[in-house]
Amino acid sequence: MPSEPSKSTILVVDDVAENIDILLEILARDYRVMAANNGKKALGIANSATPPDLILLDIVMPGMDGYEVCQRLKAAEKTRKIPVIFITSNGGDTNEARGFALGAVDYIRKPINPAVLKARVHAHAELKRHRDNLENLAQERARQLMHSERLASLGTLAAGIAHEINNPLTYVMGNAEILKFLFDSMAREGVILDSENFAANIRESAQRVTEIIKGANMINAIVDGMQRFSRQDTHAREPIDIGGCINNAITLCHFHLKHLKRVRLTIEPDLPRVIANGRQIEQVLINLLKNACDAIGEDAKGSIEIRVQAAYGSVTITVEDNGPGIPGPMLNVIWKAFYTTKPNGLGTGLGLSISKNIIEEHKGRIWAENRRQKGARFIIELPSS
Repeated sequence: MPSEPSKSTILVVDDVAENIDILLEILARDYRVMAANNGKKALGIANSATPPDLILLDIVMPGMDGYEVCQRLKAAEKTRKIPVIFITSNGGDTNEARGFALGAVDYIRKPINPAVLKARVHAHAELKRHRDNLENLAQERARQLMHSERLASLGTLAAGIAHEINNPLTYVMGNAEILKFLFDSMAREGVILDSENFAANIRESAQRVTEIIKGANMINAIVDGMQRFSRQDTHAREPIDIGGCINNAITLCHFHLKHLKRVRLTIEPDLPRVIANGRQIEQVLINLLKNACDAIGEDAKGSIEIRVQAAYGSVTITVEDNGPGIPGPMLNVIWKAFYTTKPNGLGTGLGLSISKNIIEEHKGRIWAENRRQKGARFIIELPSS
């Protein structure tokens, strides 16, 4: 059997104890009810770890009146979505208009009619419950789309990454075979330890071992980058090195980037860290690098420049290319979900839309503009830690 939904929590705010008692008596059977006898306590409860689902708020209170409490609730990110119903003995359209302008969802007049109170509270509590469910569904869908876009990115990168792995793997195997030949040769010839040939073979063997290690490290970097990028998000955020994220994105995009004449990365020294989800930031950077490569196309003089610098409490990442640029009317359209100029099967149309959502969830900004010379420029601003 499906479990019954948990009871909504109602916060009653009134400076008169008798009024609180009346409301508690009417609502306690159907809801969890908390109470506060002034605005300061009400704000404290609303900002606690277990905020109420709805607030019944008296207007006339000493010190901080109900209007000010409502204004503060609606001004704060954590509490602005909590529905507020004013309870008042003051009549008049002007007072009601002021309350609605501040963000209240309803008015209930004193003396309290229990049936009216129950009906209004039930309606707004249910609306809040359904809105929360819809927001949770939307967030889950957004997470699914984000992971799908990451997998789509991996799909388009896979062939190039396989090629990139094959190169150092051939390097490792070739040097290993030469090394084996050298040792077999020494074993067959029974060389004397101080012979000139023995010394030369040892020097070459050492060089071959160095080359093997180099090739193995290249493979390890590519595989490690793939594993990091393909993992499901935990949404954990921590202080990260933006330079590391960019280098990983460049590694994964190497197959696309190596056809360009130049890829230049400039990172300002002593850059502050950013509180972020590293994999999500890498996803944004991969989207921008791939888009830049697609825009440049087969141009033999294609180049991408990436700059990272600190500015006014933030870290700025600039990715610019010398492709054809973005038509003026499209500068805002490119951020819409499923918008793409690529042929069918070559793009999901979600890359820039998801990138924008990721950056905004990190309290940052991302925008596009055209360079004075030919090409486009994408700029990301993230708050530094």
